[in-house]
Amino acid sequence: MFQDEIEKVELPAIEQLTRLGWTFVPGADLVPALPVDGSPVGERGYYRDVVLPKRLEAAIVRLNPWISDENLRKVIREFTHPNHAGLMEYNQSIYDLLVNYLSVEQDLGAGRKGQTVKVIDFDNPENNEFLCTNQFKVEGINQNIIPDIVCFVNGLPLAVIECKSPYVADAVAEGINQLRRYANLRNPEDDEGAQKLFWYNQLMVSTCRDQAKVGTISSSAQHYGDWKDAYPYTDADIRAMAQQPAFISTGTASSSHKAGDVPSPEYLVAAKQVAAGVDADASISSSEITLQQRLLAGMFNPASFLDLMQNFTLFEPVDGRLIKKVARYQQYRAVNKVIERLKTGTTRKEKSGVVWHTQGSGKSLTMVMLAVKMRRDPELKQYKLVFVTDRTQLDGQLSKTFRDAQNETIYNAGSVAELKELLSQDSSDIVTAMVQKFQEAEQEGDFTDLNPSEKIIVLADEAHRTQFGGLAMTINAALPNAPKIGFTGTPLLKSQKMDKAFGGYIDKYKINEAVEDG
Repeated sequence: MFQDEIEKVELPAIEQLTRLGWTFVPGADLVPALPVDGSPVGERGYYRDVVLPKRLEAAIVRLNPWISDENLRKVIREFTHPNHAGLMEYNQSIYDLLVNYLSVEQDLGAGRKGQTVKVIDFDNPENNEFLCTNQFKVEGINQNIIPDIVCFVNGLPLAVIECKSPYVADAVAEGINQLRRYANLRNPEDDEGAQKLFWYNQLMVSTCRDQAKVGTISSSAQHYGDWKDAYPYTDADIRAMAQQPAFISTGTASSSHKAGDVPSPEYLVAAKQVAAGVDADASISSSEITLQQRLLAGMFNPASFLDLMQNFTLFEPVDGRLIKKVARYQQYRAVNKVIERLKTGTTRKEKSGVVWHTQGSGKSLTMVMLAVKMRRDPELKQYKLVFVTDRTQLDGQLSKTFRDAQNETIYNAGSVAELKELLSQDSSDIVTAMVQKFQEAEQEGDFTDLNPSEKIIVLADEAHRTQFGGLAMTINAALPNAPKIGFTGTPLLKSQKMDKAFGGYIDKYKINEAVEDG
């Protein structure tokens, strides 16, 4: 069974990762080396070390060439010697340092002041080093752990993949249980794992080839989920990439393959043409693409990996404890399709549309993630966002997310007069309003041409209830040039003239898909 695990799951995963742009270095090359004059000469000083400090240092200098030696040491220490109470506190703190950056005092010619330090370049994936290794031994308090695959970005271990034989009963569940043991999540008082490896973790994956599920450090076994759509890649893209040579290093980190490279559109087109004629080399037909391949293609191509980390990861309090959430595949797909439509559409109608995700599929979280990504986009952050909702829950979720992650205030229209004032302002802020306020405004009249700007986007929750009839006319009259994105858990009837109001569906996640996904 162990041989099946390696040959049918672990090695194919590593090969696919290298095709996606990760450099492979065997775990044997990352073992601590004997120190010379008291200084370690290898990638790690001790088995208890989980960061690759030389690679972290090289990345910081590469991304911040101005940084002084003193500040470089301070930044490295922030990541290698943090001090917090528990796993979630460590994880959230390190996440904040990576995504929201950190600041150091340094004089760059205009006096000593705070300078922003990037440890990961989220805007340019090719500027980072993506490295994967296998059988990475880590010393725990009571015993060692040896995860099958660990993925590093700029020397930080951001993902762990546990592989199981496809012939083992309940293989994925067994892998999840092992991941939780590694992170010391099963019985924390037993110290059976090496929690330090998971201070930095963004994704935990259990795979047996035909099944693969992903979770975070706070996910219980039942909350691990499939990743069934490799968006932006299609199954044809996955078949095409399978024909690309795998760049697996035999002993050193050096490789002719540049870490972070992603197959170009030109390559994919050419490879697809080959695949259409002769598919034997890839040994993959559309029906044989595994969930492991889809998950890795969809989540571990460097651009999507960083996108998921930066824009699709949230920390939320649930029942008195902090939960770390990462987007499900339909949420990631829908948000990016909306972004694409807003940026490529040339008319109001071309930019508008409906996201139909069945009830209970995390629609509110999808809206929050869309807002987060829009505020980080250089073009879309210039827009005023107007959320129309009939739920105070979404209101509160938006406010907390932006206060914590974006340091931005959400303006809630508590009255019709306040709604008019907020909508009239030419500012790139975020406004939320309960649908009742628009209904009251409609009754009062005098709600036309409040703001003719094209840099306004209306995001309507439960669009089947809030965006048709007189209310749609009210919003259109008040914001005549604003595209509208509707979110609904209910299919819109043709009689409601959805296409006229919105411009068609952007993404669908139907009830049968939700039932199948659990």
